[in-house]
Amino acid sequence: MTFERLRPWSRIIVNPLVDFLEDSSITPNQISFIGLIIAFLAGFSFYTGERGYLAGIILIAISGMLDLLDGELARKRGDASNKGDFLDHVLDRYADIAIIGGLAAGVGQYLVGFVAITGVLMTSYVGTQIQAVGSSRKYAGLLVRADRFVLIVLAVMIHIAIHTTIGPFDVITWVLIIFGIGGHITAMQRFSSAWSEIKN
Repeated sequence: MTFERLRPWSRIIVNPLVDFLEDSSITPNQISFIGLIIAFLAGFSFYTGERGYLAGIILIAISGMLDLLDGELARKRGDASNKGDFLDHVLDRYADIAIIGGLAAGVGQYLVGFVAITGVLMTSYVGTQIQAVGSSRKYAGLLVRADRFVLIVLAVMIHIAIHTTIGPFDVITWVLIIFGIGGHITAMQRFSSAWSEIKN
């Protein structure tokens, strides 16, 4: 999808925060853990149902900004590292599970949630595994992390505003279905793209 192209615009907010924190004692890893905690709070807010939806979209927006902030701060300080990158990817996956699991549980769609979570995890796994076998990391595809964040916010806002169903499902369930299908398609896109690059 195209939401990843909007990522540079988020730096309008992130860059001033990076400048503010550059000389502070706060580390990028600490920001990563704070982002994870906020993601779990977002997931719990979604789990509680409609009364937690507004808090959930605010928390997920904060979590997304922190996910950008940790890396930008590390690069600004010149102390970006493989350990930091590794930690960030692991915590991101836990954050994805918490948020999507909370959404699915909140609407009682556990099977759909399972497919959505596996699609998201496989998207990331294939990307990192490609890198592990010596090829360049793949970030592109039909549905990437930035797309998921935006779609979650839009779906929850639509649900709050009109609270309707489209066919057999509500808007949130449809978004989870998109995550499941789109995630597995993205994983296969990355796999197919990398397969021809791997020499043996």
